[in-house]
Amino acid sequence: MSEHLPQQSLLDWLRPDTGFQTDIALVSTYSASAGVLASLLLSLAGFEDDPSDTGSRATRVKFAKSVLQLKDRVTIAMQAGRLFCPPRGGKAIALLDRFIKDIPYDERIKGGRSWHPKCAIVRYSDAKSSAGKWRLWLGSRNLTRDTSWDLGLSLEGYEDESDAMDGMKIPSIANAANKLAAEAGQAAKWQEPVKRLRNVHWEVAARPGRGRNRPHAAARC
Repeated sequence: MSEHLPQQSLLDWLRPDTGFQTDIALVSTYSASAGVLASLLLSLAGFEDDPSDTGSRATRVKFAKSVLQLKDRVTIAMQAGRLFCPPRGGKAIALLDRFIKDIPYDERIKGGRSWHPKCAIVRYSDAKSSAGKWRLWLGSRNLTRDTSWDLGLSLEGYEDESDAMDGMKIPSIANAANKLAAEAGQAAKWQEPVKRLRNVHWEVAARPGRGRNRPHAAARC
C-alpha cells in the first residue's frame, strides 16, 4: 500500500489504485471550473491527466471513456450558477452536466444562503473481493484553477477490518454522506453505500508515524 505524502494533489489522491475502479463517488464544492471537473472525472476513471495535452484527441478520447465509465456513479453537488465554463465549452459542458447536481440556494436575497461543503467521498472496488475501500477528503478550496494552498484532511478506510492499520469506525462520516446525498437528490442511490460506510474502519494515526492518513496541503487540483 502506498504512503500518501502530506503535500499531494487532490486528483492524485482520488485516482483508484491499480486493480481498483471507482464504484460510487459524491463530491461537493461551492464553485468549479469545467476544466477541473473534467480532470476530476479523468482521475476517478483511473486516467493520468497531462495538462500539456489539453484539447488533444487523446485527452478527448480519455474524457469520453471517463464519462461512459462513471455514468450513474459520480455526483458533483455545487451551488447553482457557479460553474465557470470556457467560451467554447460546447459538448464537453453538456457531458459534465450529467454529473452535476445544482443546489438551488438563493444567494441574491437578503438572508439567503449558499452551498459551501467542500469534500469528496469515494468507494473503490476490485474483482478480488466484495469488500471495498473508501477515501474521504475534506478541504477548504473549491474545484477551480485557484493555485492557493488548501488545508484539508484525507482518510482511507476499509470495509474489511483486516485491511486497515489502526482502523476505527467514525459514524459521523456516514451521517455526513447521508445528508449530502439527500441535499443532492441522491438519497436512494446512497442508501446502500451509507450502510457500508457505517462499518468502514478508517485509518487514523494514533501518533506521528503511524497509519497511512495525514492532514495534507494540496497546492493544486
